[in-house]
Amino acid sequence: MTNRVPALALFFVSGALALAYQVVWTRYLVLLLGASTPVVSIVIGVFMAGLALGARLIGGVADRHPAPMKLYGLLEAGIGAYALALPAVIHGVTPTYLRLAQATGEEPLFLALLRIGTGFLLLGPATVMMGGTLPALLKVVARDHSRLGRDLGVLYAANLLGAVCGTLSSAFLWIALLGMRGTVALAALGNLLVALFAYLWPAPAPGVALAPSSHPHDVADGRPGGRIPAHVLLVVIGLSGLFTMAYEVLWTRILLFTFWSTVHAFAVILAVFLLGLTLGSFAVAFAERRHPLGAGALAAAQIGAGLLALGLAPMSASIRELILRISRHLGFTGEIYVLGMAMGAAALMLAPATLMGVVFPLASRLSIADLSRSGGTMGRAYWINTVGAVAGSLLAGFVLIPLLGLKGSLMLVAAVQVLAGWLCLLWAPLPPRRRFGLGAASAVAVGVAFAMLSRVLAGPSPFDRDLGGATLVAHRDDNTASVSVVAGPSGRRTLRIDGFVAATAEQGAGYMAMMSHIPMLLHPHPERALVVCFGTGTTAGGILRYPDTKLDVVDINATVFRFADLFVEVNHGVARDPRARLRVDDGRSFLQTTAERYDVITSEPMPPTFAGVVNLYSREYYQLAWTRLRPGGLLVQWLPFHLVTADQAWSILRSVQDVFPETTLWLHENTGIIVARREQPIVIDVGGLRERVASVREDLRQVAVPDLGAFIELYGLGPAAVADLTRRAGAVTDDRPSLEFHSPQHRWQPMWGAFTPSQLEALVAVYTRRAREPLPLTEPLTEEGRALAAARVGSSYALLGDAYLGAGRGGLARGIYEEGFARAGPPAQRAGFLFALAQIAEKEGRGREAVELVDRGLVLSPENAAARRFRAQLTENPAPN
Repeated sequence: MTNRVPALALFFVSGALALAYQVVWTRYLVLLLGASTPVVSIVIGVFMAGLALGARLIGGVADRHPAPMKLYGLLEAGIGAYALALPAVIHGVTPTYLRLAQATGEEPLFLALLRIGTGFLLLGPATVMMGGTLPALLKVVARDHSRLGRDLGVLYAANLLGAVCGTLSSAFLWIALLGMRGTVALAALGNLLVALFAYLWPAPAPGVALAPSSHPHDVADGRPGGRIPAHVLLVVIGLSGLFTMAYEVLWTRILLFTFWSTVHAFAVILAVFLLGLTLGSFAVAFAERRHPLGAGALAAAQIGAGLLALGLAPMSASIRELILRISRHLGFTGEIYVLGMAMGAAALMLAPATLMGVVFPLASRLSIADLSRSGGTMGRAYWINTVGAVAGSLLAGFVLIPLLGLKGSLMLVAAVQVLAGWLCLLWAPLPPRRRFGLGAASAVAVGVAFAMLSRVLAGPSPFDRDLGGATLVAHRDDNTASVSVVAGPSGRRTLRIDGFVAATAEQGAGYMAMMSHIPMLLHPHPERALVVCFGTGTTAGGILRYPDTKLDVVDINATVFRFADLFVEVNHGVARDPRARLRVDDGRSFLQTTAERYDVITSEPMPPTFAGVVNLYSREYYQLAWTRLRPGGLLVQWLPFHLVTADQAWSILRSVQDVFPETTLWLHENTGIIVARREQPIVIDVGGLRERVASVREDLRQVAVPDLGAFIELYGLGPAAVADLTRRAGAVTDDRPSLEFHSPQHRWQPMWGAFTPSQLEALVAVYTRRAREPLPLTEPLTEEGRALAAARVGSSYALLGDAYLGAGRGGLARGIYEEGFARAGPPAQRAGFLFALAQIAEKEGRGREAVELVDRGLVLSPENAAARRFRAQLTENPAPN
């Protein structure tokens, strides 16, 4: 007992540190190798392969080592030391890797092999040492064969429970507070303290190993020859790893439809899953105190897990409503949303994960016949289990999901798991008739579960229930994400990725076209352009409206290219245009390895708060983009005010301006578009723009930019105003990825009319500064220049008033409109303020005042048809005064 308590405590800490390292190291390698799904799979596979290899190699060493606790301490010290050195190792390897990656050109096989080799070179030393810790500590704890099941179950559970804590603390606390380097330093300190404690702990007296013939499992089976053969146990252990990782992949993909792809969602899903495995390991330890478990328990755990995975799957369609109900009672806060995610994930995963948590420690205990060789046997079991886990992850992500979809893959994995349970039934201490009856009953249960699942979760995308009455046009589950195209009531189509509206052809999405038109009109001779993230192809198609430009498009998801023809009305057939090259890759990795230089680079990834997307919003990304721009080239970055807080928006702007001093902010229908130029300031040449705007006039009209004046009106803030707005904001960096690791936010935020409170705060700050921001005209003192400047002041007040009015702040909007009327110059603009004031008066029940305001406006702008219709409405339905 003396050695068990410290060993369990140390292994708990070891589990927490290992998960912290996995989070940070995965980010390190993704930044180097790319963030595409194959690359992330390579990184995780390399991590797990290192664990497997370490368990296999060091397990035998632990059997021969005179002081296994000291061996464990040496391994922990080695992990901590290597963790501290890894950033320098990556820095030293990076130039060679980039040269080799550039040399591979377009050959994906060579690039994949290079990434695998680089990943194992970087992570191999540490993960091999991590893999050896379980066999080493088992030698410390397991001193008596009669309690081997208890010791192994509790030891493995302690490590898993530490992994739960490491997952949550990394995602919610340490990285946000300390950054990547700080988190690694903290984890390395933990390793070194664990190593010191382990190394100084006094060695116990040698234990006594039982002979193989006295294995308690022989008695537990209750019949001669009832012990499961060693090779069958290894198959069960390998399948256990395969099922575990396959389910983790599938459940994560299913839950993201509700949770979205944030780092908090991934952390909660993984933590709940690991908690289930922890409970299963504790269950083994608890049950073995009374009676040794055998083949019957293995069979029951696997059959039960498969049936529960099928039976609980329909609950995934109700998790959104569960979170909303909890939030209505407790509040729409980030903390309540995390609680709702945890409860929803537990409802779907916890019970089957708990049964899966029984299999590995129990099967491993059954495979250990001689305590003197427990380290090697445990190492072999861990090796087989981890190889199975890698196979399960790759099989689910790259084979089953693309072939069968999420629902079909879940049904197949569960059915095969039940079959694995039937395999164990062959050695269960049961009469043949009863064994056959249990198998038949479980087969019937699988059939019933299949029927229920097919009925409740019908259709090709059954986990995406938030379509708002739209009709599904196309759907594909691929190895990266689940992509759908839906048609709204108007017939316009929308692209959904894992349930998130990623891009749309509906009204209000004109900013996507303007992300191409703004830089292409500002640049005098754009010859080459790069679009990072394709979506519906609207931005890419806009660039090809300029006939002298060639285009590269990079997107991490191949399916969006496959669905491009479904949005041909907005992308102008870009996928079939010979001037466009479409590349499936991570945008940052592409910039690192390409030799091309561009006049325009645009980036419109998924929301910056989604996991991994911050890599395309960090200062280092903009530094990379700067090196790939030709002199005078333009960088364009989407700034979604409706998806980030005001502070996050200022951090994005600050990160761009740290690299591009000539950073400007443009706005199209309350969406921010950052436009930054390399070296030269951005100026508006009215004379030069007139002809270029005329060449794409029809395209601009379709996105509510009817003429040159309207285009110039999109200009929001110049470099000085951007610097003033962001002076207190912290930059987003690779070490401090604050857009990803932040305080949790509720997905369904409270709204002030059409805006979230933070969105309104950001827009008010921008429009207030815009009113006094000069236009960067090449000839500001001409009559046209003075007219544009005067119109700009009035439009700033109009935009600010519209924002307040859209947020339901009619009183504030009225004050802004009145001040705007006093400052406006052109008659039509002054009339616009009067019409807006009339609408407020009508809503507040002052009908006579509304009529008077409309009449005054019609004197200034008699051709305004909308105002005349409003006047007629007031006459037909007079409101009381």
